[in-house]
Amino acid sequence: MLLGRWALKDGGEPGVEGFRGSLTVAAACAVGTALTGDWRGAPAGVWLAGAAMSVAYAVGFWICVMRALQVGPAGPTATINNMAMAAGVLYGLIVLTPGRATAWTWAGLAGVCAALLLLGLGKQAENGVHRGIGGRWARLVAIGGAFSCLSFVIQAHVGTLYPVHKYVFGAAAYALAALLLPPMVRQPERFSLRHERLGGIVLGAVNAASMPLTLVTIRNLGAEVTLPVTVATPILLVLIIGLIFYKERLSTVAWIACLLGALAVAVLPYGG
Repeated sequence: MLLGRWALKDGGEPGVEGFRGSLTVAAACAVGTALTGDWRGAPAGVWLAGAAMSVAYAVGFWICVMRALQVGPAGPTATINNMAMAAGVLYGLIVLTPGRATAWTWAGLAGVCAALLLLGLGKQAENGVHRGIGGRWARLVAIGGAFSCLSFVIQAHVGTLYPVHKYVFGAAAYALAALLLPPMVRQPERFSLRHERLGGIVLGAVNAASMPLTLVTIRNLGAEVTLPVTVATPILLVLIIGLIFYKERLSTVAWIACLLGALAVAVLPYGG
């Protein structure tokens, strides 16, 4: 999300960056599909999941969440988007693998959610509590948050049931997202801007590498471990890097959130 926000500086167009990123992931997954042949025997459920994921990614993330970041507060926006991973975890524990959860699982999930909430509140307190909060932001973040929940549910579903078809799922999802985004672009002339093009391609490359790995990890460790770890760990790493290399100062709330998040991530594997 940090890279995506950088590429949207100077009033950038989210749909343009999302289009570039989606094309990059779709191309990489198409190559993976050709090399592995995982399209053979792919059930209808994989294609349907890819179609649903394309809408969640194109409309939910790029059109709603990223625009909410442009018009409203960063902390609450990122927090709502990140905490949507709880929907994927609950779907995995209740629907896909009932009876798998332990007290460690619930404690770890609660700890990660609390840490993300504290980080969002702390960030907003630094920037001014009410700055940027309005009706448009609320609508965008509510719709984007709902689609983020759908996205994490789909990841848990595909990772648990169809991990062998990870590349064909990715190719379908991101190719369809690339088709959905251009009609929603309000400023087509921004397709020529370098920072949006570069940001989309780099972000797409990151997603192309992480998405198949996430699905395989969900199959091996469960959504209850994979999703909280993949959401919380990068945030904690960014804070630690800023603290060590850039001498940034963390508030008391941020310190508490970091310690709580690290502890929660540490105990999650005991819930499997």
